[in-house]
Amino acid sequence: MRPSNHDLLGQALVHRFQGLAPEISQSRQRPWASATFSGARHHFKLGFNAKSTPAQIDALRDRLACEEFALHRAIVADIVMHPLVDAANQTTCMIEALTVETQ
Repeated sequence: MRPSNHDLLGQALVHRFQGLAPEISQSRQRPWASATFSGARHHFKLGFNAKSTPAQIDALRDRLACEEFALHRAIVADIVMHPLVDAANQTTCMIEALTVETQ
C-alpha cells in the first residue's frame, strides 16, 4: 500500500530539517475544498535537538516555501512554519500546509 500524502509530507519535512534532528510529535490532516479544488490541510508539530538555534530554524523556514515535495497526484499549494520557543528554551515548530489534488 502506498503511503498517504500526509505521511509523505511528514517524511519530507523531517528530511528537509535533518541537520537539526527533528521529530514529529503531533500531526493531523483534514479534508479541504473550494469551489474548484479539493485537497487537505496538514498540521505538523516538530521538535528539534537542544543544539538547534533560532537562526538555523529561521533559515530553514525561509527556504521552506520554495521547496517542492514529491506527493501522489497533489501539490503543496501553501506551507507556513511558526517557530515556538518554550520556557525551557526548546524550539518547536508548527507547520501548516495545504495540498491540492492534481487529478
